Amino acid sequence: MRTTDSQGGAPPSTLEFRGERLRLARLFRGMTLEELGTRVAATRQYMHQLETTTGKAPTGEMPDAPAAVLVHRFHETDLLRGDSI
Repeated sequence: MRTTDSQGGAPPSTLEFRGERLRLARLFRGMTLEELGTRVAATRQYMHQLETTTGKAPTGEMPDAPAAVLVHRFHETDLLRGDSI
């Protein structure tokens, strides 16, 4: 059985993009907007918009790209050095 929203439309999204979380993850990893943008083929201005504009969400494959970069950087730096989480 397919679940729909209260309007009878598409199923509700289980994941909602949160720009402030992107910013916190980026800062926690010690990356600048420029560095993250370069790694995901986006401008620093676009990354800034994603972090600060309420209701702005990435399109296409972009939602997965910053997460992949930030997780990869975490594993490269923190786990390989043996730092505790």
